[in-house]
Amino acid sequence: MTIKKWFGVLIIIGAFAGCVGTYGKILLQNPQEKKITIQDLANNRNNYLVYHGSRDGVRPSGLIFDPRGNDTRLTGETWTLIEDENTFDSMLRKVMLFAPNAVVAQILGPDNQRFGFIYYDFRLHVPIRVEDENTLYVMALPKPISTP
Repeated sequence: MTIKKWFGVLIIIGAFAGCVGTYGKILLQNPQEKKITIQDLANNRNNYLVYHGSRDGVRPSGLIFDPRGNDTRLTGETWTLIEDENTFDSMLRKVMLFAPNAVVAQILGPDNQRFGFIYYDFRLHVPIRVEDENTLYVMALPKPISTP
């Protein structure tokens, strides 16, 4: 292998190594373990900062539950804080209506530390970016694909 090829391989390896640890992840709950349900989260909503997100800018399609009173934080510019119980109840009903495949999943940092939960359609890909060691940025729910 020539020097140019070795150099190219090292650049590719370095690029992958630079990406390690810069993203969080969404992990579905293990079916063999006791699951946290949306009802559990709803019953304990005062223990969380709850945000709603939309795929189309109109209909709520997901909820994020960021635990209060810890050092971690979830953020994202397309997620809107729910301020009161009536709004929470309304958003939860709408997510259940517009996202019938919604499940509760964990939001984890790069070291598998749990930052919170997301209630969303598990078939969607929602990237999670590390802002700092205590903050994860939850990207927008993907826009719906329109068909002709």
